Amino acid sequence: MAKNRRNESGAFRFNAAVTVISLLVIFGAAAVGFLWQKNQITELGRQIKKNEIQLAEVRRQNRIRRDQIDHLRSPAVLEQRVKDLRLGLLPPQPGQIITLVESVPPSPPASQGRHLVAVARQR
Repeated sequence: MAKNRRNESGAFRFNAAVTVISLLVIFGAAAVGFLWQKNQITELGRQIKKNEIQLAEVRRQNRIRRDQIDHLRSPAVLEQRVKDLRLGLLPPQPGQIITLVESVPPSPPASQGRHLVAVARQR
């Protein structure tokens, strides 16, 4: 019987050790996962900040270029450019200007539209 008691106590110690080691591995993995997530959150925050700064710079450059285009399209700058390049262009004479008027066909009143639908349904 003495052998059985020694084997039982050794088995108990082995089971306890396996349980403790298993718990340590689980808690250690959870801690590593937590730290990895915190690191990912920090890294993503840095990337977002970098992208926001880059977006602000691109918007600033777009605003500058839009202002340049508006300036270059102005009549005074265009006239000066024509003079500098000696293109010999003149403003159009009043007889050379054709004005097109866009005409929109009148829409039928709401009551006529309903009447037409009612007539179409009767047939």
